[in-house]
Amino acid sequence: MNDSDGRGKAEEAQLHRLQLALISTVSSLPQSLMLRCLDHIRNLISAYPRKPDSSVDVNDEATAKWERKTELVEALFHEILEKISDQDLKGAAMSWWYRNLPMLIPEQNIVRSDLKDGTGRTIELKGKSPTEAGNDSLSLSGSVPQSRL
Repeated sequence: MNDSDGRGKAEEAQLHRLQLALISTVSSLPQSLMLRCLDHIRNLISAYPRKPDSSVDVNDEATAKWERKTELVEALFHEILEKISDQDLKGAAMSWWYRNLPMLIPEQNIVRSDLKDGTGRTIELKGKSPTEAGNDSLSLSGSVPQSRL
């Protein structure tokens, strides 16, 4: 590996940390700024490539980008679900989440059952791409009481 490869990877790692820091500020913003910030975060996450096809030989860089995208989406979900305490803000953020999930994760089948809510209960996140199933295919099931949304 030459010097420019090392610098590029260091810059990518720094950018990723800054994106995670931006996500961590969402819960401290007033609603008008929070929604604009969420839109900006959606644009950042959407710029990452789609999940590499498992039937094709995938290089390490594509896998690393997918892992960074996954980490950003998980951090955003955690920030919205766990850190926003005001019910009105949480409702606005969860509504934004459902509207934008197909853009955040356009892959065909999304199943994450290792996420936990504030009580430690498992949250199952499922979805299909908007082209296959429309916007009604998303669900957050199993543990979030309606009063928390």
